[in-house]
Amino acid sequence: MTLLTPRAFTPVEVARLHADWTEAWHNSPTAPLAGEPWVQVEANHRANFGIWHEEDIARRDDLGSERVRLAKRTIDRLNQERNDAVERLDEWIAAQ
Repeated sequence: MTLLTPRAFTPVEVARLHADWTEAWHNSPTAPLAGEPWVQVEANHRANFGIWHEEDIARRDDLGSERVRLAKRTIDRLNQERNDAVERLDEWIAAQ
């Protein structure tokens, strides 16, 4: 995966990275990116990725109430991480 410079921060590049990350994370974990604004973009997408999977678990009927409760707690935590990442991204954008 190629790290982009902030000048290439466009919706098309963000969508491309999201697609690449989603495919990669289904196969194996990857090291987080570094550098602004990509660290926030990736943190936001990692939280979304985790939320999607935990929501799938919370909808299942065969795992028992304790696993559903844990999924909902994880969703709450990931939602806060997602919000934090968006706030940091907003700060980076405002500084540009």
